[in-house]
Amino acid sequence: MRRPAVPTLLIAAIAVVGISAGPVAATAADDQAAADAAMAAFSERMVAAGGVSDGPTDMSIDDEAETDPDDPFTGCFGDIAGLEARGRLAGETARAFSDDFSFPGEGAPAATDPLSMTIASDDTIMGAVITVDDDSAGVIDEVVRAFGSEEAAMCLEGLFNEMAAGAVSDASSPGEAGFTVDVAAEADLGIGDASASLQLALASDIGGTTTASNVAVYLARADRSLIVLTITTDADPTVDIDGPGELAAIVDSL
Repeated sequence: MRRPAVPTLLIAAIAVVGISAGPVAATAADDQAAADAAMAAFSERMVAAGGVSDGPTDMSIDDEAETDPDDPFTGCFGDIAGLEARGRLAGETARAFSDDFSFPGEGAPAATDPLSMTIASDDTIMGAVITVDDDSAGVIDEVVRAFGSEEAAMCLEGLFNEMAAGAVSDASSPGEAGFTVDVAAEADLGIGDASASLQLALASDIGGTTTASNVAVYLARADRSLIVLTITTDADPTVDIDGPGELAAIVDSL
């Protein structure tokens, strides 16, 4: 089943946050090895928990990409978002992404959504580690701080609901469709050197059929590394994954 576009857009915004800072440092072998090992251990835990790999997360990078001043995420995250379509962190030395893992469940019936989004019937999870050089560690703090800010949460909520309202008004039967997104942020999870979370609750009502989905994004800084964990579940999760606990496990593995 197709995954919802809202989580996809948000994951992309988080996983590829870019800061322009001249030439990117060459990948450090030790940093890459540590990031790869952390994601390998994470993947083993997900498989042991019943996860099924849906294939690797897209790690493609376009070093020629330019900032899009009309990117709606820019207004929510300021200078640290939307600068590159698939960019790097300043001073990046390593990056490792897990596969996308799904936990099959009965889920909700497929329906035609006015936003061309389908609430996922499977719970999903993915992780990432991005490491930078010593001079660029502050960039990670900026990322974590931005995604844990109440201002960003309010901006995202307004953005997504504006998109939903526009799509519903364009639907063939707008009175029979509705889509809402509630967003909340938490600035400090007590994990690593800095941490935050962004929670999205999505709900749709299409022709009397209601569905719900939750997206949780957890971020932490561990020394020079940014750890990102994204979990998508429906209203009745098929697997109990402790997001903060799993984030802490990745931090501890670095």
